[in-house]
Amino acid sequence: MSWKKNDSGDAGASPPDTHDRPQRPAASADMDGEQMRDHMEETERRATEAERLANQQRALVAALDRNGHDAAEARRLLRILEERVALEEADRDRMRRDLAALRRREG
Repeated sequence: MSWKKNDSGDAGASPPDTHDRPQRPAASADMDGEQMRDHMEETERRATEAERLANQQRALVAALDRNGHDAAEARRLLRILEERVALEEADRDRMRRDLAALRRREG
């Protein structure tokens, strides 16, 4: 996903579309350790990317405010991204707990 700034200086980015995103498999007893670790890596990557995008949007809001532009739409997008960050972090935390439980069972 890329963030763009159009000629008028307004945020031209679209919010992340979570409706078309494939369902994430829930970690379960059916997953082996390697599958869970792979899933954990993907979960970590998504959480990191969500935070990166939210930080980028925060900077855009600040720049728009600083330069006297209307930042209402950019703030709306920021709220969406912050919600995504919270969801990704919750998913990551759940996966960490599941992986720790697997390690206890294996070890």
